[in-house]
Amino acid sequence: MDAQRFIAEFRHIVSAPNGVPKLRELVLVLAMQGRLVPQASGETASELLDRIDVEKSSIGKHSSKLPELAVTGASNPIPANWAWVRFGDIAIHNSGKTLDSVRNSGQPRDYITTSNLYWGRFDLGNLRRMLIRDEELERCTARKNDLLICEGGEAGRAAVWTSETEVCFQNHIHRARFFGSIDPFFAYRFFEKLNATGEINDHRKGMGISNLSSKSLAMIPFPLPPTEEQSRIVAKVDELMALCDRLEAQQQSRRQLQTALRRATLQALASTTSPAELHTAWTRLADNFGQLFSAPEDVDELRSLCVELAIRGELVSSDAAPTEDNSRSSLADEPFPIPKSWRWIRFDDLLRNSESGWSPKCDAEPRKPGEWGVLKVSAVTWGEFRPQENKRLPPSLEPRPEAEVKPGDFLLSRANTAELVARSVVVPDDVPEKLLMSDKIIRLNFADPERKAWANLVNNSLYARDYYRRNATGTSASMRNVSRQVIHGLPIPLPPKPAQQATLEKLTRLQRWYNLLEQQLRDARKLAERVATAAVSSLTGIAIEQEEAPVKASKTELFAPLHLGKSPNLQAGARDDKPRRGTFVGGALVRVRSQ
Repeated sequence: MDAQRFIAEFRHIVSAPNGVPKLRELVLVLAMQGRLVPQASGETASELLDRIDVEKSSIGKHSSKLPELAVTGASNPIPANWAWVRFGDIAIHNSGKTLDSVRNSGQPRDYITTSNLYWGRFDLGNLRRMLIRDEELERCTARKNDLLICEGGEAGRAAVWTSETEVCFQNHIHRARFFGSIDPFFAYRFFEKLNATGEINDHRKGMGISNLSSKSLAMIPFPLPPTEEQSRIVAKVDELMALCDRLEAQQQSRRQLQTALRRATLQALASTTSPAELHTAWTRLADNFGQLFSAPEDVDELRSLCVELAIRGELVSSDAAPTEDNSRSSLADEPFPIPKSWRWIRFDDLLRNSESGWSPKCDAEPRKPGEWGVLKVSAVTWGEFRPQENKRLPPSLEPRPEAEVKPGDFLLSRANTAELVARSVVVPDDVPEKLLMSDKIIRLNFADPERKAWANLVNNSLYARDYYRRNATGTSASMRNVSRQVIHGLPIPLPPKPAQQATLEKLTRLQRWYNLLEQQLRDARKLAERVATAAVSSLTGIAIEQEEAPVKASKTELFAPLHLGKSPNLQAGARDDKPRRGTFVGGALVRVRSQ
């Protein structure tokens, strides 16, 4: 099966979320079933096993008394010229040297630990040196073509040592040295397959860190092909894995391009300065919606865009009565254009005062029912009030009731990361009692409570994020601070109350559409993953477990069992290659202001 055929046959799997890992799993499973390359006539695994027995006898090693294999052909199909063996039948394996430099003596030698061993490779940048005596070298030294396998952590992680220079290894690594010219790279791909399918978990035992003991390793059933076929399988797997790498890189590149185009399109829409520009930018977004939004997380950017349009007066008609105060603005420079009936004010113009909380030395755990707790900044950071984000006030300290959070409070964090500093929430009516503000949380008291929701919208917008980012202090990006003066000085675009109410109601309706769109994208992703899983199951014959009703594989050539030497029916899945235009859920979001 050449590369072009590979792409055509498994196109649906590749395009699904996590499709390339599924494709890698498929390649490995087919390889270990003997279905990736054709078998050559005359080759048998029994001949290889005979040579292994001769080699064992020549070195005085007798076959170990391993339990008889109970592997059925129906559940674990392999070609007739292969054989099922135990891993301990085909390799001498042992773990390495215990890390003990205190009482050890000997020559300093390079020493590999599990932190140096990755799938298929070694990272020798932080290689350690150990004192190892000459008499210990044989059992803890790897030479060229030895397979090294992790015992703990990600048990089964393996790589072939390819250097001519020998290296020592620790006791949490198994070394497998094979009989009968068995290809160590075939054995490596076998362990990769066990990891991809989750079968490695069936062979791990132990408490704490699940490990792969020497006994467990020896007992693993191993599908043994003839020697020459092992080499052909390794070459084909290498070819297809390289193709998977290229496909994955292309997917990442396309995703990055999609993200850049989506953000550029949304930015162009948010920065329009005239009704004509707005109409053009919106049309561009609507016409390309399906290509710009393909994942649930993409919808957050649409939410942010609509907030930006809302605070600029673009979501509803501006034909409303002027503000109660007819003065246009006291700002020297207006951050962006707003409708004529709106005006620019400072945050301070909406407030009676502000107050901060109290940060005593608290216990690390959250409070229990009936106890006092002090809120962390994470309680007011994520667009919703999270009362569970608190630390318990020690019983030895008297609470300060004046810092207790009340229903309807407008809370804002004055210290956080550069991205999250000064985020705010309006506390819901069902807030629990006995929660105190910390000194990193500020409560803003409004002269007109009806302006809280609007101020919260503006304060959490991208426009305000940029303002706080420019005016925050602190040298560390992980902890930035804003003063009350900076908070009170935030310029706020203020609409008349009817326009404010209409805008907030519009955003509430749009929020329902955002949630629906997110769910649709989430369902589409889940369905694509299930289809890809069903396709892998259909091609490999391995049953899958799904929480929901299983997806039946398509009856087209795409999901039919693999037929080597037979061209796939490319027309069967042709419709899936055609781009579909996305439908903007909820219709047009904006009403363009008239000239």
